[in-house]
Amino acid sequence: MEIDRITNEWFDLLETKLHDVSDKNEVQSHCLLAIVISKNYSNTILQLIEQNKNIQAKVLLRSFAEIVIKTCWCIKDAQGKIEEYYNKNQRLSKSSLQEQIKFLKRAYECFDDQQIKANLQLIEMDLSKLSNVKYAPDDMGLCKELFNNNAQLYYHIIFGQLHQVVHSELAWLQKLKISDKGELYEEGEDKDILVKMCISCIYLLLEYIFKYYCFDFSEIKSEYENIKDS
Repeated sequence: MEIDRITNEWFDLLETKLHDVSDKNEVQSHCLLAIVISKNYSNTILQLIEQNKNIQAKVLLRSFAEIVIKTCWCIKDAQGKIEEYYNKNQRLSKSSLQEQIKFLKRAYECFDDQQIKANLQLIEMDLSKLSNVKYAPDDMGLCKELFNNNAQLYYHIIFGQLHQVVHSELAWLQKLKISDKGELYEEGEDKDILVKMCISCIYLLLEYIFKYYCFDFSEIKSEYENIKDS
C-alpha cells in the first residue's frame, strides 16, 4: 500500500530528528516510544483494512487513537515548561491507577481471591503516592482541551464510532454480516474512511511532536492534505 510507505517515511523522519535533539529528556523518550508504538499500530491497522478485516482494524484503531490523544495532551503547551509534561503524565498515571483499583475491587468482591486483594493493595499504595496530583480529564475532557470547538466532532469520531467495537453488545453483534469469504463486516462501512481515520491519528501525533520541537512540518502537512482530499 502506497500510504504505508508515506506514513513510514513520516515516522522515520521524525525519529531521526528526535535522535538529533540536544535535550534528551523524558519528553524525547516518550515521543520516541510513541513513534515506535504508533508505527507498529498504524501499519497493522492499514494492513488489516487492506485485507478487508475492518472489525479487527477498528479494535486496534480505537486503542491507537487513545495513545495518540493522551500523548498529544501530555506535550500540549509543555514547550519550554517540562514540569507541565511531568504534571500531565502523573495525572494520567493517577487516573489509570484509579481505573485499575475500580476493576480489582469489583473482581475481589466477585471472586474473593487473595491474589487479587494483594494486587489491589499494591496499586492502592502507588495511588497514595500521588495524593497531591489531580486526576486527568476523561476522554471527553481530553478532546475538549485538545480540540476546543471541534471537540465534539473528534470525540464522536474517535471514541463514539469505535466504542461498540471495543465494548461489544449483543445488539451490535447481531448487526454484523458474514461475506462469502467468511469475513465479518458492517453494512454500509467504508474502508476508505477507516484509512483516513488512521492517517489522521498519525498526522495528529506528528503535528504535536513537530510543534513541540519547532521542526518544519510543511512537507508532511502538504502530503497529508493530498491524501485526505484524494
